[in-house]
Amino acid sequence: MHKRSSGLRSAICLTGIVAFTMNAFAQPGGNKKTQPVLGTRSARIIDQDGLRFKDLNANNKVDPYEDWRLTPVQRSADLLKQMTVEEKAGMMLIADMRMSNERSMLDRGAGEQRPITTEFSEQDIVVNRNLFTGDSLPYPIMNAVGTTNGIVRNKLRHFIWRTTAAPADSMAKWSNKVQALAESDRLGIPVIFASNPRNHITGGGIGATGAATKGFSKWPIPRV
Repeated sequence: MHKRSSGLRSAICLTGIVAFTMNAFAQPGGNKKTQPVLGTRSARIIDQDGLRFKDLNANNKVDPYEDWRLTPVQRSADLLKQMTVEEKAGMMLIADMRMSNERSMLDRGAGEQRPITTEFSEQDIVVNRNLFTGDSLPYPIMNAVGTTNGIVRNKLRHFIWRTTAAPADSMAKWSNKVQALAESDRLGIPVIFASNPRNHITGGGIGATGAATKGFSKWPIPRV
């Protein structure tokens, strides 16, 4: 009974996560047939009934999850049926993702900083201590994942984006390239970035609002 209950909770949780993802890219108006502007990098466009749709899974037809006229719940239900176990597991995980030349939190202040570019960082970073407290971990964990492996091999779609030193236009171009990579994967599921570390209360200047940073905010409480 416990296993069935646990499995049901996981299914409900995953349905909510996928529905949230689809809702983030849903068109306002629900079932209205007003054609939205579609932008693609690798997915082809299908013309059907005088309307245009993305063929994200390249099967030459409009699946319910690709149909912007449907609700996020309807679209996510269809998407879940098509996802593998690996793809579902990837939706429930999160990892750091970095731009090229962006330092990890372990390397802050070490040596000369090369310019951050719009290229992908393909380096996996495994750590054995807590990056905030410095305490040892019971086992190593992957703190940051290489972009291509993270999206294509590990099927991750949720990433923590801690970048604060790159120009805004570079960040926008890099983000679009990440979404293009995700779109080229089997089902074309988009990426969701979390930027909550930008308002963390931290020391050492490791975030945009850290106590010792030269960033844009002064409200975090300094360590004592």
